[in-house]
Amino acid sequence: MSIAKLTPLDQLGWLAEQPKEFMNWASEIGRWRRYGAGQFVYQAGDPSDGIYGLADGSLEITFPLVAEEPVSVYRAEVGFWIGDAAELASVPRIVSLMAATESRLLHLEYR
Repeated sequence: MSIAKLTPLDQLGWLAEQPKEFMNWASEIGRWRRYGAGQFVYQAGDPSDGIYGLADGSLEITFPLVAEEPVSVYRAEVGFWIGDAAELASVPRIVSLMAATESRLLHLEYR
């Protein structure tokens, strides 16, 4: 995958601010994933498997508070990245991530 194939993430958000060498690395290891509206990318408690960048669609982030009932805490738009906290700390996910609409995400797996 060339840097051009990272569009729009090479032009906005966290990835756009990285050095060209890092973007080249991301274009080599990154894998595009598609999710339908209402489909979970991951759930709280799941093991970390890398980070995700939103290229198309929107995401809903929920946090399980009481009796496993999730509370929506954020609605993410294109250019948003998530997953770094669990990945860098080597801990399970503390939030759930769901596609609010049909979405396309770039998955960067560290391992």
